[in-house]
Amino acid sequence: MRVVDDNLESFPWIEQGGTNINPVPALAYIAEQISSGPFAGALKITNISEQALGGALVTCKRPVPSALGIVFCYVGLDMQVYIASDELPNLARLELDAKIVRTSAPTSSTPIENTEDYSGQWNQSNGQWQIDDAQPKWTNSGFSPALVPDTWMPISLRYFYDQSNGKFSVLSINWNGASYAISASLQGIPLLKSNWGAVAALQAQCETLQPGSVTFLLKNIVLTWSDRAF
Repeated sequence: MRVVDDNLESFPWIEQGGTNINPVPALAYIAEQISSGPFAGALKITNISEQALGGALVTCKRPVPSALGIVFCYVGLDMQVYIASDELPNLARLELDAKIVRTSAPTSSTPIENTEDYSGQWNQSNGQWQIDDAQPKWTNSGFSPALVPDTWMPISLRYFYDQSNGKFSVLSINWNGASYAISASLQGIPLLKSNWGAVAALQAQCETLQPGSVTFLLKNIVLTWSDRAF
């Protein structure tokens, strides 16, 4: 069984900032859907920072689907990303996350192991796509995607939830036609603790390389749930 949650660029994306989000907070971090012109319908995200490596995020919170007797253990996040040639030089990090909670914490003061942390980022300093390990901390995946400016780059991320063992894995990434399978040594991460309720929280985050601004666009954002690999 498959459940598709699409056109997510048209849903609200809420700004979250501060040092708990990024060590160097952005001055402003704005998401808006473009209403007209050649990029109409795309989600435009702008980071304005007074310091190098300034950043924040915007999040879109979606429901976790349920069906009697079915575990949607395979999850896919697909989208297209556009970065203009005059924006790319000031992009230090581009982070695209899905954080999924299927079992709510009993109270806000009682965190439990309930969070699948499918965080991933492109790091300008080494060109690597990085994912969170069990700490969690950023770890090189071994894949170096090419950011091509002035073109829509399709991105597909595939995840797996191991309900029996309380673990999760980033399985693979396809970036603009280049596919990469994540090493088994970086998979099977234990669920993280949180006090969150059930949610699928998508996050789009970036950092500026130098003080100033950077803008990128997202479109065709789709979150897919399945009980079988796809």
